[in-house]
Amino acid sequence: MLGRVGHHLGGGFLVLCLVLTGTNCKKAGESKKFMAFKADLVASLEANNTKLCKRPILRGEVRPGDGGDLLFALFMEPKANQECLSALRSIQPTDLRLGIGIDPVARALDDSIADMPDVRTTERLCLPLVDEVQTLLRHESNCSPFLFGRHGMPDAKWGYRVALFYRAMSLKARRLATEGRMTEAFQVVLDGARFYQDAARGDVDWETASTSIGHWATVLSVVAEMLLNTEDNTPEIAMLLAEIEVLLASEPHPSSHVQGEDFSITIKAVMPAVMGRGWEPLGGWGFGQALTVYNLATKSALVKTWYQTQNSADRLMTACPRGIFWFRCIRDLYKVHESLKDNYLRGETEFVAGDKSSSSLEATLARLRLGVPQHRFLQRRALGPLTLVAMRVHLLFRQLQDGGGPCPSLVAFTEEPLRSAMYAEFFGGRLRVSKRPSGGYVLLPPANFSLTSKPLDDPLWTVICR
Repeated sequence: MLGRVGHHLGGGFLVLCLVLTGTNCKKAGESKKFMAFKADLVASLEANNTKLCKRPILRGEVRPGDGGDLLFALFMEPKANQECLSALRSIQPTDLRLGIGIDPVARALDDSIADMPDVRTTERLCLPLVDEVQTLLRHESNCSPFLFGRHGMPDAKWGYRVALFYRAMSLKARRLATEGRMTEAFQVVLDGARFYQDAARGDVDWETASTSIGHWATVLSVVAEMLLNTEDNTPEIAMLLAEIEVLLASEPHPSSHVQGEDFSITIKAVMPAVMGRGWEPLGGWGFGQALTVYNLATKSALVKTWYQTQNSADRLMTACPRGIFWFRCIRDLYKVHESLKDNYLRGETEFVAGDKSSSSLEATLARLRLGVPQHRFLQRRALGPLTLVAMRVHLLFRQLQDGGGPCPSLVAFTEEPLRSAMYAEFFGGRLRVSKRPSGGYVLLPPANFSLTSKPLDDPLWTVICR
């Protein structure tokens, strides 16, 4: 999407407005280069409208076409599932028996309360919603609906609705497990992973890409963790491992979000000035909007400033090229962000309404374009696939347990098959493992997940010997 646009946003801008020679942008607006710049951005919006984001489905019969519009309706037009969502909201997030605040899903994981009327009613009301989610995931293509050129940006509450969807899926997974249908229960969890992947597919910005990751990891994946640690029935491990490999291989690369972030800001900050007041991108703004800086500066000054920050924006894309290990993206995006502080992000110049000075405009646009801590978004984004790796390890651990003999020791994690399973191929690092004081083990992010010499000790997954 951004290949041609990036070309014109780079050295082409020098010719575009001839900013270094002082030519007015109104004249440049008539130049072929400037017209090509506008045409490329418009063409990128049109490409987003019709693009396909194909990936292998996990199981079942492939449904033709792209399911992005169905995703949009699910996220943004929830009236058809209002009874389910209302019931999910009504489950109180506190279990008084434990004396601690916990997610309502945790209540449903406890057999003694899973049959409580509110939980059972919610489960029944939400089955159509979960079926709808699992069906749309079988489309041959699913691009995120939240792209300029499609439906624009989501509203602020869509992340909360995603959390409710995952709660509904967790109820179905737990019910399947209590019926002895362990493999199907796990497949609901894996469908949840595909759900967050598809919401992030198609070169979306960082906020859109990472919003639903945490909800899957904390609301739905814990169902699989609980089942492996407590249930006697064993799922079809080989089948689930194969589906996990498909998910890991089709995880959107972070480079797509670096590009999507810059494209999104360009559409919001530059195009309204270039195209004129009242312009809207194809598909509309959604719940986003044009950035107000275009009302406070001339077209010439805005385009000039955009050109002046282009080299820095290019450095961010160079720091995370397609195909590189994710840990390198985290490290190198962090380095670029830190270096930009001296040039743009630490300056004392702040934008003041009515101040049309070039220094004020440059400070404002630099913060918009370069101030996003992309390395932090990527760390949050990586928790999804790293949790899938942890699930893979636990499935193989469970297989060793079910084969007879004592609980595998800490040494077993350095031997096959667990040793290979611990390596996160996409990330370029191996999960770490430590003993739990109360028994069992804790799986931790790779050492190179951290940006300091001290590894992050927040647990990804708990493995208990049964």
